[in-house]
Amino acid sequence: MLEDSSEDAEVVHRLLKKEKFNFDFHLVLNKADFLTELDHFRPNVILADNSLPGLDALEALEIVQQSVSCYHVKMAQQLRRAIRYIV
Repeated sequence: MLEDSSEDAEVVHRLLKKEKFNFDFHLVLNKADFLTELDHFRPNVILADNSLPGLDALEALEIVQQSVSCYHVKMAQQLRRAIRYIV
């Protein structure tokens, strides 16, 4: 998950666990950590906040498309809106 708010990330993590999804949860807070994580982990799904300092979801998608073969890339335009929708 690409999210600059650890509190928002925790809410999403709890919701996914509550729904009993089988997943590995990796949180990165910024672009540098995102790039490093992609070197070590090949995600099937990426949840991304669109309003990170120095990186938006579209740029993250472009990075992933160039560097990782993913089955699906899910980009939430606004993570808070997605959380409100789920809850």
